[in-house]
Amino acid sequence: MDDIFWFNAAICVLLLVLTIFFSLLPLFMSAASSESYWHKLMQEKLPFLTAGVFLSTGMIHLLPDAVKLYNQYNQMIDGPDEPYPLVYFLACMGCFLVWSVDSLNFGDSGKMMAVAAAAQPHCAFPTSLHSYFYTEVDVLLAGNKCAVDVDKRDQCVSDPHVHAHVSGSVSEHIVFSGDSVVLPYLLAALFSLHSLIAGFTLGMNASMSSTALATAVAIVSHKFIEAVSVGANFAKARSGVNPQRSIAVLVTYSFMTPVGIVTGMSLSAALQGPTGVLAQAIALGIGSGSFIYLAFHEVTEEDAVQGASTTEKLSLFLTGVSVMAALAACV
Repeated sequence: MDDIFWFNAAICVLLLVLTIFFSLLPLFMSAASSESYWHKLMQEKLPFLTAGVFLSTGMIHLLPDAVKLYNQYNQMIDGPDEPYPLVYFLACMGCFLVWSVDSLNFGDSGKMMAVAAAAQPHCAFPTSLHSYFYTEVDVLLAGNKCAVDVDKRDQCVSDPHVHAHVSGSVSEHIVFSGDSVVLPYLLAALFSLHSLIAGFTLGMNASMSSTALATAVAIVSHKFIEAVSVGANFAKARSGVNPQRSIAVLVTYSFMTPVGIVTGMSLSAALQGPTGVLAQAIALGIGSGSFIYLAFHEVTEEDAVQGASTTEKLSLFLTGVSVMAALAACV
């Protein structure tokens, strides 16, 4: 028990430092650096390695352990010989949960977080009746560039708002109050839900095992890539984004996975006996589904699909799968 506690504590610190550093890094780099070798490596090559790690972690580590724990629970309560395949249902729900979050934020949390932070007042229009700060910003979410272009206009209206136009899809009209401080934090929490799920899955491991190690490797390998991507969207929208608000949103986002880990550890420690075993099975079942979904989400990222050859994609994916498969055999 002590081993898994200190392991999770170390992973919390590591993830927090990595996520803060890599999410804020693009804000302090020049625009030219976005074309650097390391940026292209993280955006175009590593997602396929991460996809292999996620898929094998979900299929080889999390799902079998969840089934084992669920069977153990049924033995402890003298359940039926052929219980309902709850774990596989939960895996489906894990896929659905993360997919629904992607659907809510139009598939790119970084873009929508930047849109939220861009809701700033830019002009004042005093009249005899009232004096307000308000703005109208057309935010163009250019899917082929994974960027946010902000076009500030000299137009004043009674209700400040932002038009978010997503290329290749139906235009969405999102209304912001001109100087909302709470909204970016709410959106950061929403878009970081899958980070909470991943952290919770790791935290629910009651002992140091290959599953705990594989889960940590999968989360870490994905986290710094994701953090750079999210931070880059704020950097590209720097002309219309308040720097202090950007930093606040990114730091809040960075805490999501550690919060999930601590929550999982607390719940695992509080639940004992059959209830604790069932809780672990449920957490690992949902986690396996979310990891499987994230694997296929990684390989469909537009920047990665266009930037890597077929040979590179297959080689990196198989490398990720092989590493996690070897981990299952050796640990």
